[in-house]
This record gives sequence, C-alpha cells and structure tokens, in this order.
Amino acid sequence: EDSFDENGNYRTGPHPALEELRDVALVDATHLEPEMYWLHTEAAKNGFMYGHLLGESDGLRLWPTIRDTWLTMSGEVRTDFFIGGYLSGLFDENPEAWEREILQLLSNPEPATEVLRIVWRSGMTATVAEALLEECREGNIQPRDFNILVYGAKVKEVPFSVFREIMGMLLESEDHVDAETALNILQSRKRSNVDDQKPILDLLQLTLEHSTFVSGFPAGERPNNMRDWHWADSAKDLLEVRPEAAL
Repeated sequence: EDSFDENGNYRTGPHPALEELRDVALVDATHLEPEMYWLHTEAAKNGFMYGHLLGESDGLRLWPTIRDTWLTMSGEVRTDFFIGGYLSGLFDENPEAWEREILQLLSNPEPATEVLRIVWRSGMTATVAEALLEECREGNIQPRDFNILVYGAKVKEVPFSVFREIMGMLLESEDHVDAETALNILQSRKRSNVDDQKPILDLLQLTLEHSTFVSGFPAGERPNNMRDWHWADSAKDLLEVRPEAAL
C-alpha cells in the first residue's frame, strides 16, 4: 500500500510521510530517541527506507544513538533493517565514513555474522571485504554465511582474491550444504561477468567436481530438483568452453 498514492499510481520514491518524519528527526532528534528501540525490531516495517533517508542526510549525528541502541539489544530481538538502511544512506554519501563505522562494528564483541548482513544491506569496499574474510579465517563467520551476498548480486562487488578464498574454504568442506553454497555463489558471481574467464572457469570446474556432487548426498537427504538443475546448467556452461572436461 505504501508504494501507491491515493490515486492508485505507483510511487517510485519514499513515502512522503517517511520524508516528513526524517525532517522532524533532523530538526529535533529528541523526537526520535524514544522510538529508537522499536525501530530496530521487525515492528518497523519501513525501517530500512527510513534509516536510509536519515543516513544520507544527517552527517552521522544520529549514528552514535542508533549504533549504541542496536549493540545493547538482544540478538533475538534486533534486526538489520533500520541500521542497515542508515548505513546504506551513509555509504551513498560518504563511503569512507561507512567503511570506518563498519570496521568499528567488527571490533565489537558482536556476532560478526550480523555485521556481514549489515554490510550486505548497505555497501561493500575491498577493505571491508578483507576484514570479513579475516573474521571468517578466525571462525567468527562461517564460509556458508557469505551466501547472503547472492541476493542483490552483492557478491560481484567482492574482490576476486577474497571471493576465491571463500570458495576454497567451501570446497575444502565435505558438507553438502557448503558444496551447494559454493555452486550458488559461484553462479551469481559468474553471471556478473566481472572476472577473467579462466580463473572463474577453474573455480567452476572444481565446484562441479566436488565429491558431494560426484558420490551423492547423505542417506535420507530429500531430492532437490533445483540444485540438480543448477549443477547441470553450470556443467553446460563449462563444457561450451572446455569440452575436454566432459569426462
């Protein structure tokens, strides 16, 4: 409903009420502070858009309150909608400031996986990608967690060196979920055409030849037609360029 005006016309920009609420908060932040807790919950259905409007406009004035409220909330209650929206607005206006605040979030004793989701919602730089990879090396992020970057094709913004190491971690695992994740993020990356052909094809061949796809899935595992279709579709792509890989 919020995407249509009173005459039934589709609205491409934010709802005027959100813009009005942004202006109120920018003039006097005391109006926003009592609402800060619930804005970080699922109850704020337009939390991402409202956060974005604030993040691109307020020059980080509200950020300490937004950040501190989020950090003090239970992980079972808080979401990444509002804070992710705010940081996406900040990223559009000042990527350097965004990067600094993301690295600061990663330095807190918070689940790095939640920060990964915030990054997915808000932006990406080479420095932040390297920092997330380091968290993965230390075991604070599981390689399969990077599957979130498939949505919105965010995975194409990750430097190839970081992407290749994440793929290596996934392919070293014997868990079929990791193998499926590798295929999923590789397909998303390959569709973006941001890499040289040979390195991406090398990764594709290694993925298709993973033991999980060759020897089968665990007993009792339900059939997955989409997984099988994606494997076959990727194999066709590979064989068009490397027919010698058929066997």
